[in-house]
Amino acid sequence: MTLAPQPTNTTPLPALAYSIQDAALFAGVSVRYLFQEIQAGRLVSKKAGRRRLIPAAALKSWIDNCPEA
Repeated sequence: MTLAPQPTNTTPLPALAYSIQDAALFAGVSVRYLFQEIQAGRLVSKKAGRRRLIPAAALKSWIDNCPEA
């Protein structure tokens, strides 16, 4: 019996995309607000089956382009 090789690096990979709920949590806004931003065309989202995902780069870009408080 041979065992599968074990990974040498246990650091998790950075997320390439986030669920709407996770993106809202990370950005500190509501899910409803994110959907409004998607519908207005200010935030890019992708469909993966029935799930809607926010690419990490799109979320960062959207946050960077928010007006200063």
